[in-house]
Amino acid sequence: MSTQNSFTYLYIPNDDTKDIEERTLTYSSDNEIGCLTQTLRDHFVQIQGNKSAAEVQSTMYSALQAEAAQKGIDITDDNKAKILEQLAQSQMVDIVPLQMATSSNGWTAVSLYVDDKGVNKGVALNVRATKLSVACGRPVRVMGDAFVARAQDDNRDLYKRGNILKSDFAPNAAWVVEANRATTGGGSGSGSGAVVSKKKAAPVDSARLEKYAAQLETWVSSKLKQWDEDEVFRKERTIKYESKEKFEAYLRSKVDKKMASFNN
Repeated sequence: MSTQNSFTYLYIPNDDTKDIEERTLTYSSDNEIGCLTQTLRDHFVQIQGNKSAAEVQSTMYSALQAEAAQKGIDITDDNKAKILEQLAQSQMVDIVPLQMATSSNGWTAVSLYVDDKGVNKGVALNVRATKLSVACGRPVRVMGDAFVARAQDDNRDLYKRGNILKSDFAPNAAWVVEANRATTGGGSGSGSGAVVSKKKAAPVDSARLEKYAAQLETWVSSKLKQWDEDEVFRKERTIKYESKEKFEAYLRSKVDKKMASFNN
């Protein structure tokens, strides 16, 4: 018989003038795993960045084509209308692990939930969520609104939603320090008796992070402007990337890698 339960999770608005919020979600026990992503899809589908829906679909289609080509699959124009329609109707949630569940931490996992179309929509960098991922030793470039939730999950029979509060959102919070230590060279974290490094999470310099992200965005913009204005440059890149959309997808992948290497 299904029962009602609830848990608290965090909402980190992209607009850093707005406070981080604690939100409570009530769910049925038979939908404990899927309840949060279903709720967040409804949030993200309403977010519109600085690109039109048609531009978002076109960029995603080009990225899909490029990915398929790498696997030796040819997506022909005959399929384009159907695929674009599917992309228009789809809204997924990306889940980024910040703290991995291990036997030594009671199988406790903390995850970051973001819009899978955030980059394509052209939404701005979420500095606070990006800082959190860096502090945890798992740097990602978080675009748009973000959410953080906690659960117990042993990848077998155990799955239980837990609470995460505003007081947990701090670079020196115990779970952040543990996540950073486990990720950046602090041993296996598996409870097997391996020696764990005492290295603590390094503080994240907000100004430096924002400056670095702005520099990367300027670099992308300059390359896209060069595509538009420099015929030789455009012809050379067209041979390799086929279209401006695919070229931009390549640039964005480079930005993601550079953000992942960010370290104080």
